Amino acid sequence: MPAVSLQSLATTPNGRLPVSGVRLDAQADTLTLVIGQGGLGEATLKPELRNGHLSLRLEDAEILGKPAPAALVDRIQHDLADRTDIAYPLGLKATSVDVTETGLDVTLAGGPSRFPARNSV
Repeated sequence: MPAVSLQSLATTPNGRLPVSGVRLDAQADTLTLVIGQGGLGEATLKPELRNGHLSLRLEDAEILGKPAPAALVDRIQHDLADRTDIAYPLGLKATSVDVTETGLDVTLAGGPSRFPARNSV
């Protein structure tokens, strides 16, 4: 998943979490969302797998270099959970996730699947 897709994923449609950029740190296995115009805040996330799904756990959030208020931290975590808690098609499950220089490398695996029958019109 490229950084631009992560930015789109994290930005909420209602504008409550305006993400203006994403920085990736492959060595720390984290990604940092730049929040607001001009980078007024930052949220550092750690990707992890939960029950075969990718989840982004909030590790740290700052506004103007100071710890973000608890209400904002809760809102960020809630918004991210809503945006990443999706079902994968065809019964696929995430089996690994790595932060790379360009985005997240998520490996999906699955077993036999059936495609639904098409109705003739």
